[in-house]
Amino acid sequence: MTVHLLQLPTAALEALAASRVPEGLEDHVEPGSLPPAFVAARSLELASAGHPVPWSTTFLIVNQEDARIIGGCGFKNAPVVGRVEVGYGVAPAAQGHGAATEALRLLVGTAFDAGATEVVAEVSPTNFASTRVVQKAGFEKVGARLDGDNEYVIQWARRSRDPLVVPADARGRTARDQPAPSTSLQEIQALEVELHHPGVRCTRERLEQLLHPDFHEVGRSGRAYDRDTVLGYLSSLKAHPAVVSDSFALVELGPGVALLTYRSAQVDSAGLVNHTLRSSIWMMFPSGWQLRYHQGTPAGQAW
Repeated sequence: MTVHLLQLPTAALEALAASRVPEGLEDHVEPGSLPPAFVAARSLELASAGHPVPWSTTFLIVNQEDARIIGGCGFKNAPVVGRVEVGYGVAPAAQGHGAATEALRLLVGTAFDAGATEVVAEVSPTNFASTRVVQKAGFEKVGARLDGDNEYVIQWARRSRDPLVVPADARGRTARDQPAPSTSLQEIQALEVELHHPGVRCTRERLEQLLHPDFHEVGRSGRAYDRDTVLGYLSSLKAHPAVVSDSFALVELGPGVALLTYRSAQVDSAGLVNHTLRSSIWMMFPSGWQLRYHQGTPAGQAW
């Protein structure tokens, strides 16, 4: 399905915020396609705060074949250090035809054209359809957290490979002229996070790919574990604790050797527990990155 995005003017946003169909669109709306009132209200609030379009508007997703409105999408905030979050939705009748993926790609292009460098989508791990949408749109898993409604969500991100504004360094060359870093935080963070969530732990083959033959770990309890012990434990788990992780940082220790640090916690009925500071050493081999060493240390304070 081929779609385009229709930017809504202020009057249309005000109508949507009041749970009304914008004037002139009544005969073109697929049931369940219009964004909810709070989405339009959020756009109006961003505009009132002085944020320009496209951050302070909402877009309708339009099927180019029949000009029917089949969904909506937009930004949840103005960019912060280049990062902006998106939201999207498609009417039930239009789902399963690639409309959401195409609309998300168009929205990402709009963000990059306006100067954003990273676009983020937060998806519930049980929302398999939306997970497929972000994956097909080129997003990569980068983390997880509890959102404002205390719901566990997976964070997916797509980063601009060609920023519009390229700063010059102290020698007068642009960042475009600089050699690309040999180690990617995004890549290694995604591999680390892969170990946190159900799916990879159920597949021993994937675990064996990620863990170096000489892998060992010092857990937050202070106990040491070798690779076989870790493989056996993770492969035997029937239920997997929900893990929230953030504050990732990467230091390149040498060619093909990187230190990843971050913090994590587990989610239970009482909230976040087992707050831990974590360090991982990843090494590059012909088969790809492998985890060589991991350590968890109980955090001095919760967050």
